[in-house]
Amino acid sequence: YQTKSDLGNNILTFIPGAYTYGLLGNLNDPGVGICYERILEKNGHISVVLPVMYNFTSDKDFSYYSVYSGSSYTGGKSYHSVSFIPGVKFYPASSKQRIRYALGLSIFATFGSEPYSAYIDNYSISSYSLQPDWHYSLYGLMISNSLNASVTKNFFLGVDVNAGVPVSDNRREGVNPIAVVFSPMLQFALKIGVRF
Repeated sequence: YQTKSDLGNNILTFIPGAYTYGLLGNLNDPGVGICYERILEKNGHISVVLPVMYNFTSDKDFSYYSVYSGSSYTGGKSYHSVSFIPGVKFYPASSKQRIRYALGLSIFATFGSEPYSAYIDNYSISSYSLQPDWHYSLYGLMISNSLNASVTKNFFLGVDVNAGVPVSDNRREGVNPIAVVFSPMLQFALKIGVRF
């Protein structure tokens, strides 16, 4: 531990590995991303974070409500989504500590596309293959738990384990809005970057 913090208030990280998993099986997506974090006060207890994730949509996402396999919908085409997860973090320990736990609260917004036949949950290539992709949005709240290590003055490592609850999800036609709330998710992320 240091008696006086010489660590910077800005943390910029690359996320080389992340995975978002819906507990009901409706999200199974690896991803990569970047994150900027700004510590707001002198003792380092409060910060704001601005992560952006690029997700590689799994075929399993498309078969959640259906007897058809996800690959039947996609026809071999790859799909992706982008997530924005701004929030705040609280560190119980002061910034003098090299290794710190943080608890956070964020909102998330995910935007992506999927086969139109997956949206209506009707696999009929002859009828729907000419339809444009369906563009969806997913919104919700997320609680974050993270372990953060300032290995050196400028080298930073972090591991996040987050739990989210959607409040709006239009990936499927006619889904009950109440059912959306009961579709929680977990997200795991590794962060590597610089503190300055």
